[in-house]
Amino acid sequence: MAAVLALRPLRAGIPRIGIKSFRVYGAIRRNFSSYLVSPKELHEALAKNPPSPISPEPRVVPLCASWFLPNDERSGIQTFREQRIPKARFFDLDKVIDKRSPYPHMLPDAKGFAAAMSELGVRKEDAVVVYDSKELGIFSAPA
Repeated sequence: MAAVLALRPLRAGIPRIGIKSFRVYGAIRRNFSSYLVSPKELHEALAKNPPSPISPEPRVVPLCASWFLPNDERSGIQTFREQRIPKARFFDLDKVIDKRSPYPHMLPDAKGFAAAMSELGVRKEDAVVVYDSKELGIFSAPA
């Protein structure tokens, strides 16, 4: 994994047409030099996470978004279990979708996305780092 994508916290909601604005908090800005994060930067940021999961301080939360085509014998959850970054959570691209859309993998509305993030333990003040499998890193972090 050469680079991963860091999603900084959103203060504003997500409107229908896309992300309204990014607000970078001082604590998050210190963690990463850009939206593309090196493994070294991620490792250092994870080492600085608050020691307690109930701390109100912003955290760096790695999300594994590994996904494979349906005819591939591998699965995202299998890759997550075998190769995950410590303390990562699995972001299931087949589950976090707009269930009303006739198309696969469409982003859910803001309420549905917030519910999925809450289920993963991600808070609005956290910095989320999304990564993919080393074989197919282009899906979650295109440059």
